[in-house]
Amino acid sequence: MNFYYNEINKNQSNIELYNAFDISNLSNFIARLIGKQAIIFLITILMILLICQMLLFIIFVLRQPPHVKEYFDNPEKNAPVTFVDKLSNEFAIPLGFLGTVVSIWVSLEEGYIDYSSFFQILEIIKLAIFTTVLGLSIKILCIIRGALKTLPESK
Repeated sequence: MNFYYNEINKNQSNIELYNAFDISNLSNFIARLIGKQAIIFLITILMILLICQMLLFIIFVLRQPPHVKEYFDNPEKNAPVTFVDKLSNEFAIPLGFLGTVVSIWVSLEEGYIDYSSFFQILEIIKLAIFTTVLGLSIKILCIIRGALKTLPESK
C-alpha cells in the first residue's frame, strides 16, 4: 500500500488501488461473497414450500379417505400441515420479493455484464421474476386450498 501512495504518480498512471473492504466497495464484496448462495438458498426454500403446497392441494382435491379428511380438517391436531401453511401464508411473498431484490443486486454488482445488450438485461430479470412468481404461486395455492376447504360439500 505504501508503494501505491509513495512511488506511483497517480496523475500519470492508470493504476488504481482496489480495497475490497473500503466502504465504496463493500456492496460488491458482499454480493460476490454471499450473493449467489443467498439466491440459491431462497430458491430452495421457495421450491420446498411450492412442492409441499402442491402435494397438499393434490391430496385435498382427490377423494380422501375419512381419516385423511379428518386430519386436514383439524389444523390444531396436525402440526406439520399447519406449519407449512403458516410459512406459506406469512413468508412466501416476502421471500419471493427478497429473492427478486437479491438477484438484481447480485447481477448489477457483477462486472462482466454488458448493459447495452438486451439479452444480458433479460438474464438479470429472468431470475428476479422467477423468485417472485414462486412466492406468488405458493400464496395462491394456499389461498385456493383454504377457500375450497370452506366451501360446503356437494353430494
